[in-house]
Amino acid sequence: VACVRCARTALPEAVVTVVDDSAAPVPPEARRALVAYGARYRQSSFPRCGNLRGPECVRGIIATLSKGAEDGDTIVKIDSDTALLSGGWVRDMQHNGLALHASGYRVPRNPSERSAYGNCYALSGRAARMAAEALECAAIPPLAPEDLTICRAVMDVCGRERVRLDEP
Repeated sequence: VACVRCARTALPEAVVTVVDDSAAPVPPEARRALVAYGARYRQSSFPRCGNLRGPECVRGIIATLSKGAEDGDTIVKIDSDTALLSGGWVRDMQHNGLALHASGYRVPRNPSERSAYGNCYALSGRAARMAAEALECAAIPPLAPEDLTICRAVMDVCGRERVRLDEP
């Protein structure tokens, strides 16, 4: 509920959708509270493999994010234990025509490579659809993390110059 409340405050114009795991759904009173704060409630059935890992999970998340997305839409994926305190970076992303904006870091083994943290990131609708198409038949390792896999797919299909990763 705090996550939804923060998202509604930071981005009052946003449509907030909570996607719950049908294998371990929130209690009915939590669902009612989420809806009372203005969120749409949906359930998904793809396996999470512990912590959002694996091909089915990656494909399930990107399919959920891209479903019905228009080119000019901005989709923010945020974990339930993360507070979105400002929508400014999302508006900047839209203004600058970025495909993806996230917190990220340099990969120690390859300093020129960068990857994203998955607790909160934003994608353009077009980037989400393109990544979903690319990942549909891609070889994804059994325990591939959702955030890194989706970020790399967006970099591949949209170009690294359209991705912004801010080091925390």
